[in-house]
Amino acid sequence: MKNRMLLFIILVLLAIVIFQAKLIISIKQIDYTVDDMYRVKDIILEKTKATDLDYVVYDLNNDGIIDGFDMMIIKRHFLDIEKIPNVKIIKSR
Repeated sequence: MKNRMLLFIILVLLAIVIFQAKLIISIKQIDYTVDDMYRVKDIILEKTKATDLDYVVYDLNNDGIIDGFDMMIIKRHFLDIEKIPNVKIIKSR
C-alpha cells in the first residue's frame, strides 16, 4: 500500500514539473531580471543546485547545462549588444 501511494505521489509531482516546463516553453516572452543573472551565477558557482525549471528558463543555448555561455547570452541581451528573440529583460525591479 505504501509503495502504491509513493508511486502515485511521484507520478503527480512528475506531471506537475512537466506541465510547468511546457507552460514556460509556451510563453512568448520571459522577463529576466538582475535576480535571474545572480541565480545563474550561483548555479554556475555551485552555490545553488539547479532545478528542472531552472534548466527550462536559463539553458538558453539548449545544450543541457547552465553555464557561462547561457550567462553570456543573458548579459549580451541585458546590455543591448545582441537581443534574444521573444525575450524581454528587465534591468531593475
